[in-house]
Amino acid sequence: DRKRKDDKTIIVNAFETGSNLDPEYRLAFFREDIGINVHHYHWHVVYPITWRPDVMGKIKDRKGELFYYMHQQMIARYDCERLALELQRVIPLQDFAEKLGGYAPHLTSFFEDPDEPRMTGDYASRPIGLGLLDVNRSDATVQVEELERWKDRIMQAAHLGAVLDKNGRVVPLTVETGIDVLGALIEASYESVNSTYYGNFHNKAHNVISLVHDPDGRYKQNPGVMNDTATAMRDPIFYRLHRYVDHMFTEYKKTLPSYEKRDLEFPGIIVESVDVKAKATNVLNTFMREEYIELSHRIPLKGSVQVKYQHVDHEPFSYEIKCENKTQDQRQVMVRIFMAPVYNEMGQKIPVNEQRRFFMELDKFQVICTYEFKNLSKYLIVRNKTLLNKSKFYLIRIRLLNIIIEDKV
Repeated sequence: DRKRKDDKTIIVNAFETGSNLDPEYRLAFFREDIGINVHHYHWHVVYPITWRPDVMGKIKDRKGELFYYMHQQMIARYDCERLALELQRVIPLQDFAEKLGGYAPHLTSFFEDPDEPRMTGDYASRPIGLGLLDVNRSDATVQVEELERWKDRIMQAAHLGAVLDKNGRVVPLTVETGIDVLGALIEASYESVNSTYYGNFHNKAHNVISLVHDPDGRYKQNPGVMNDTATAMRDPIFYRLHRYVDHMFTEYKKTLPSYEKRDLEFPGIIVESVDVKAKATNVLNTFMREEYIELSHRIPLKGSVQVKYQHVDHEPFSYEIKCENKTQDQRQVMVRIFMAPVYNEMGQKIPVNEQRRFFMELDKFQVICTYEFKNLSKYLIVRNKTLLNKSKFYLIRIRLLNIIIEDKV
């Protein structure tokens, strides 16, 4: 910006963070996507670990359950992207003695202070082959042994279907509320029934991984992207950690009774067919779209500076669901649309019990199935793409872009 000679808009390209020498870089388009990182950041703003119902006077309904479901959906989508690119599915990070893969974010954090907007430094890189070490810094303290102990206690609770509260009482993990209790325990939040015993597994695991390059602070290095909810999803290790977290929930789910027919059926409502309508029926094309972000709204610059980046988009589509109502009365129904891969990395069909972990919820909506049109009650639901309200997300987007203003402008 100091080299500016006129008021013309300056275009800055978001630069690449790696190369095809790293197989994981093939997924950079997904991990480093601005939208998905904004989603993760925003979720944790709405459901913060610091939320205290006793102080705020309000309970965040099913916060622990939603912690499970949101992250499960992200991991499912990531695994689907890996299969589409002929990569192996995510291997859970369950051995804390393992040497980790590397990641270089090439990312600078911008802190918006009304009096003094400033860069707060780069997110640190993680060289390949580092292992988890005890963290003992002025800004963070945690031992790897603690993570192992918390992990074992949580897994025991998942297998037993019960946890111990802070008074030593047994709290059953019931069908209705068990996953919510377990989610608060794993994350962990103020809603944890016994943080002293079950610890702070998820949050501290993020801390340890983000400081693996400088665990005792001797080099005065900043944490890596895993320390920030606005950037954590950029790192491949995020998905390995959360695949293991998802494994904890899955182990608990195995203890629950199987669904019965009455739990799943909707008597009298028959789905006859489902079709996706695009340029070709049941074929949906995606592509990379270029977008621009204006930086001068949040960074004090002399004129307009825009960053050009790419993200995945899709052609317009809709889906048609033909159903029949045999109940002789109108019924309000909830429709949920899911998508999942059919084949694994070996080209083999994925068994249904395994496949269910990869189902992604695309949409849900309510409709009224009327009896008058029972012979062919045809519903056409059109899903139009929506644009992110840029005015609300400038700060978030700036933090997520690969830019160093002083070097590029």
